[in-house]
Parts: sequence; structure tokens; C-alpha cells
Amino acid sequence: MAALRLILFLVLFIGLTAGGIVWAVSSSGIGREELDRVGELGAGTIAALAALSVGVVGTDVLRYRAIGVAVGTRVGWRAALETSVSNSFFSWVTPGAALGAPAAIYALTRRGIPLDAAVLISFGKSMTGAALLLAAAFFVLAVGLGPPAAPELTALLIWGSGIVAIFLVVPVVAAFTPEGSLRRIEGIRRRATPADGEPGFIRRGIIKMCDALADATKRLAALRARGVRGGVVVLGAHLLYFATFTGVAAVLAMAFGADGVIRAEGVSIVYLAFTYVAPTPGAAGLSEATAGPFFGDLVGPANAVLVVVLFRGLTLHLQILWGLVFVLTAGGLGQIMMRRGDQGTESPERKRETPDDDER
Repeated sequence: MAALRLILFLVLFIGLTAGGIVWAVSSSGIGREELDRVGELGAGTIAALAALSVGVVGTDVLRYRAIGVAVGTRVGWRAALETSVSNSFFSWVTPGAALGAPAAIYALTRRGIPLDAAVLISFGKSMTGAALLLAAAFFVLAVGLGPPAAPELTALLIWGSGIVAIFLVVPVVAAFTPEGSLRRIEGIRRRATPADGEPGFIRRGIIKMCDALADATKRLAALRARGVRGGVVVLGAHLLYFATFTGVAAVLAMAFGADGVIRAEGVSIVYLAFTYVAPTPGAAGLSEATAGPFFGDLVGPANAVLVVVLFRGLTLHLQILWGLVFVLTAGGLGQIMMRRGDQGTESPERKRETPDDDER
């Protein structure tokens, strides 16, 4: 059953991606001349793309180790690599990245990380990383370095960011005054819970949202309690990761005719943020179909398709490929598919030292 569900996820992702590419190609007027430019990329560009593509995985590994430092738990290199590969694979191919957290938790615990620490590491990395990326994207848009404000992009970005912001901004702010914030959240939850009978659809949604916000507030408060040093380490790891990730798109944009690296990087940041909040798995289909609105102003509609297809291939699609190989060889598929991402307990109160086999 787990294998069948995975196959369905992959088929959905591939189908959406193919549909997005067909749409982008048919609407961009791409021809043989543009395709020939792929083979004309210089050795320096190819070397930079190769280094950055590998660097995306390497810096994500550093993020897991940095979060481990912040919560007082050593995450070894092997554990961090396996967690990164597993989390990336399931995050990209499942709707709403629903199985990314369970995959990360499973990968960490199978390497000896305590469950409570694994939950906090997985949660802290995704929450703080997404918050930083969205903040950077809105800053880029505010200073005028992003793509032209096409209505369809603005609507999707605002919609997705609004949903994400509820589960990012509220817990982050609440974590500074956790006791009072939790009381207020519980008050909302009580008012939404009927005195007798089952709650309706809307009330059920409010109750679930309150539970999620309360859980997020507790975990972020536990992460914040670790002190400033851990926060600085985590921030540095996030910045390095996103600079590397968006650097792939920026290098491609420059190779296909963008006339300014700062603008190319700005558009790449907003584009990556869009892929985080788009409603399809891994933004499949939508990310390809919106190549022109994002990068067309920089490199032209036809070249924009090549930039996006190559960017997705060198980053997301490669992550899915080696993630699939890892999942099929390392096992644990059934446990990941059946496990809920919000399971776990509070952050450990004492520092845990759990080195991997390669560090013993």
C-alpha cells in the first residue's frame, strides 16, 4: 500500500510537471535557436552550476547540523545527509510537503537521535527556513528587484504566503510570550468547541488550527530558549543554503542573457519562494508554466523556459531522483507513509550527545 501511494504521488508530480512544461513551451515560442544555446554553455558556467547543485545538498546538511546545535543535540554528517535526502524527496512529491517532516523524523531517529529532539530539529528547520525565505522574497519585491508584478503571480504568492504566514508569523511572535499566547489560543479553541455534539466543518478547522498553532508555539519557544548563539548558527546556515539554491537559477539567468546579477538573484529568490507556497506538490506544473512571468523580463519568454527547466532539473528533480534511490534501498517507506509529521514530544531539557557511527 505504501509503495502504491508513492507511485501515485510520483505519477501526479510527473504529470503536473509535463503539463507545465507543455504549457510553457507552447506559449513562449521556443525554437531550435534557444535549444542550441544549452549546448553552448561555457565550461565556467557548467562548473558553477555543478558546484552549486551539489552545494544545495551540502548546505542543507549543514542546516540540520546547525539546528542540532541550537537544540543541544549532535547530528552527525551521515544522519544529516540521510535526513536531507529523505526530507527533500518527500517534501517535493507530496501535496503540501505533508510527508517531509515524517521522513526527516524517521531518518533522524534511525540514526539514534531521540524522538523529541528529532521532532524539534525537523520542525525548527522547516519553520525558520520558510519564514526567512518568505521574508527575503517580500523584501526583494518591496525594493523593486523582483519580477514584474503579474496579477497571477501576485495572487498566488499572496494566497500561499497568507496561509503559510498564519503558521509562521503567529507562532514566532507567540514564542516570545508563550504562556500568555497559549492561554489566548486555548481560549479560541474552547469557544470553537461546542458544549455538546460534534463541531461543524468551520469549527473543526478552527480547532485544528489552534492545536497546530499551540504546538508550533511550544516548539519555537523551546528552540528560542536555547539562546542567541544557536540562532546565529541557524541563520547563517539558512542564508548559505538559500544563496546556493537561488544561485543556480541566477547563474542560468546570466548565461541566457540577464544583464545584472543582482536582479537575477532577486527574481530567483521570489521564484523559489513561489515554489514553496504553490499549492501543487513541489510546485509541479505551476513553476514551469510561470517561467515567462518570472524570468521573461530578464531573458525573454523562450529562454525563461530553459532557465526554469534546467534549474528545476539541477535542483529539485535531482533531489527527487537520488531521494527515490535512497528510500528504496534504505527502507522505512511504510513507517514514513503511515507516520504523522506532528508526532513527538517536547524538546529535551538537557543536552544529548548521540554521535553517528562515523563519529564514534
